[in-house]
Amino acid sequence: MKFQNIISTVLMLCTITTIANAQLKVRNDEFIQIGYEDYRTLTFGGQSTFSPNNGLYAVEALEGGLNFWKPWPNPQGYGNFVLYIRPDRNVGINTMDSSAYRLDVAGNIRAWSFIPPSDQRLKTNITPLSSSLDKILALNGVRYNYNFKLDNYENIDITKLTEAKQKSIEGDNFEGDATIHLGLLAQEVEKVVPEVVKADEKGILGVNYMALIPLLIESIKEQQEMIDDLEVEVLELKALLEEERNSETNGNTKKSKLSDSSPNPFSSSTTIAYNVSEIDATSNIYVNVYNREGSLVLTKRGSNMIGEQSITRANAPNYFVLRINLIYYFVFTLN
Repeated sequence: MKFQNIISTVLMLCTITTIANAQLKVRNDEFIQIGYEDYRTLTFGGQSTFSPNNGLYAVEALEGGLNFWKPWPNPQGYGNFVLYIRPDRNVGINTMDSSAYRLDVAGNIRAWSFIPPSDQRLKTNITPLSSSLDKILALNGVRYNYNFKLDNYENIDITKLTEAKQKSIEGDNFEGDATIHLGLLAQEVEKVVPEVVKADEKGILGVNYMALIPLLIESIKEQQEMIDDLEVEVLELKALLEEERNSETNGNTKKSKLSDSSPNPFSSSTTIAYNVSEIDATSNIYVNVYNREGSLVLTKRGSNMIGEQSITRANAPNYFVLRINLIYYFVFTLN
């Protein structure tokens, strides 16, 4: 009986000591608590080849969240925030994460696919995109390196942490590397497509590149419409050219045209002939002559331009432009 009383007293003293030091508390329900009043960490694994042996992995309550880290000294490397679960249940890997993102990873991510929900039944206020090509053309792709360093400890007084914890923090390396990246500048994107830009609680901007895919799709469709229209115009121009060739073959010279310069190339001057038919004649007829720098050196216009005429120019003109209504004829000269 006396032996049992001694054992009970020892156990009670151990329990009181444990509770007083706030290291370990075994409750009378399903919970076991570690460091419920001050800082404590639970370590796993270890090797006898390094000293002090603080374990290979550790878990702790830090800044209201649950932190998995690698204590110093560790032959496999040491550092903080291997995995961090924030109080708001957001998750960080190699970082404390952000309140703006459910998952924040300081590093590269690889996955077989990313499949966001896109079922029409989950969406409302559906409207088609417009001016997609203009928006895409307003964006500028760039090459760049990251130059930032994550500061995960701006709100943590690390002087209150243990030596092993402080040295483990020194092993963190969240600096941008020398890898060349391709992408966009969020500030520029925000001016054009603000819907795909998001800021975190520190004001750092990010771009949702996947959200730009619909704009690219609509841009391709807009360009295809332009291409289709141009193909129709090309076919119409081919038909007009074929008709003009047939008219010249049949001795019909009523169609307007701008002939090649003669001589070409030349050393002092060159002459270019043109013909404006009465059918095409309007007040919108002119011949412009430009030099090789693209400056206008001569303009001839008026109703007296109808019929076969010519212009002789010296000082090395570069090209002639004949406009009849909205149809332009170009002849380039060399010297």
